Amino acid sequence: MELTYYTSGGSGDAGDQYTGLDRFGRVVDQRWDLNGVDLERLKYGYDQVNNQVWRQNTVAEGLSANQDQYYTQDGLYQIRTLQRGTLNATQTGISGTPAWEEDWNYDPLGNWNGSTSAYQTRVAGTVTLNQNRTHNQVNEITNITGNTGPAWPTPGYDAAGNMTSGPQPLSPANGYVLAYDAWNRLVQLKNGNTVAAAYAYDGASRRVTKTVGNTMRHYYYDDQWRVVEERLNTATTADRRFVWGVRRLDDLILRDASTRLYAVDDKINVTAVVDVNGTVQERYGYNGFGGVRYMNANFNPIPASAFDWETLFDSYRYDTDSGLYQVRYRYLHPQLGRWLSRDPIGGQEFEVLRKQRTPLPTDETNRRNWRNVDVFGEITSVLFLSSKQMAILVNFNRVLPPSETTLWGNLFNFVDNNPLDRIDPLGLSYWSCVVNTLKEHDILATVGDMMIFGGCIAAAGSATCGVAALPSVGLCAAAVWGPQAVLLILSCF
Repeated sequence: MELTYYTSGGSGDAGDQYTGLDRFGRVVDQRWDLNGVDLERLKYGYDQVNNQVWRQNTVAEGLSANQDQYYTQDGLYQIRTLQRGTLNATQTGISGTPAWEEDWNYDPLGNWNGSTSAYQTRVAGTVTLNQNRTHNQVNEITNITGNTGPAWPTPGYDAAGNMTSGPQPLSPANGYVLAYDAWNRLVQLKNGNTVAAAYAYDGASRRVTKTVGNTMRHYYYDDQWRVVEERLNTATTADRRFVWGVRRLDDLILRDASTRLYAVDDKINVTAVVDVNGTVQERYGYNGFGGVRYMNANFNPIPASAFDWETLFDSYRYDTDSGLYQVRYRYLHPQLGRWLSRDPIGGQEFEVLRKQRTPLPTDETNRRNWRNVDVFGEITSVLFLSSKQMAILVNFNRVLPPSETTLWGNLFNFVDNNPLDRIDPLGLSYWSCVVNTLKEHDILATVGDMMIFGGCIAAAGSATCGVAALPSVGLCAAAVWGPQAVLLILSCF
């Protein structure tokens, strides 16, 4: 099995045989191929500002499975509509009535809220859920009202902004009670008086155990905070092992357990698993903010994964027992479309640097191993955070367009309500980045052979969001960006 964007003798949009990429380097045709047979093939279309507009699954179309999707966005590039079915011949919409549809409305801070409706779902044109939401001044949900479909419990919060009660992702009409430790990390889920799951963490906030019933699952990580091994209870041998690739931070290649399975993905979501013989075992689809749909190899619905598969939407780790995504620093609730807790980094770094006025250092001892910084803007502040770390605040003479900004006032917001084109692998919203290839004017700075974009750092041909490390240079960098400024954190090691 191979992933390919190449067609021998073909001529793509860029005028070469890499027909899977257009002239801007965006993925337009991605194929997982085995001996000339497509196991998964996905095509994409974009608008003039790089938003994904449609997604076509040609393997599903061959089975009349209605897995194509069409999207609309508002002026801030927040998703407004997702329709699933079969694309028409011109890719301008779904033919006939969509088999599934989701519709969203937002307030100015990105909360799901409308004059009459915040969120709707439709099955074959019939409304199955129609609800509105209200929020307080710190963007916590204060009420969920429904005109159609089951009523969801309204979330409650503690003083730190952690959701302490709210709808269960797998059964939203029912509620969970949630408990946190002093570092705002989720440690317990209760269904009524029954503990549904309990979690423990190490000093770096990595989740090291999950206990469900009488089973404790232990997690072991690599230096990129990716799970490489899991063990059960007191066992000294692995229950599961994971092998990761280099295309992005969470690029899962395979999982070794009782059955070795290889992950097949679209640009970012795992969409199928394949056994050692190249046979598709299961397929996965997603609603707008990560709700999972399980399917067999022929795209027919099944109730759950036969393999307890956990790497799914955005290649995040999915807890099949709770329906939450554990995304390093925070948990994502796919039905609410937001994080359970506030962004732990907030906007504090900008406030600190605005108070500092320090000349740009030229002493090589202070700069350590990092190379010259070439910034497209005015350096207004430099702050030494430690002997091996410094922060640079860069202001720009123009307001960056919405695609390069974030909804700064909402600490619960998930990827600016743009789950089609943005990811957040750390659970830190301010470091979310555009999945598709960025444009030239997105470049904010270069550090040696690394380019820093609007919150996204690319190094050695692969992009990760928020953080990049260059061992050869002895440098780790991070970026946080706003409408007219970018904060660069440069660390030497």
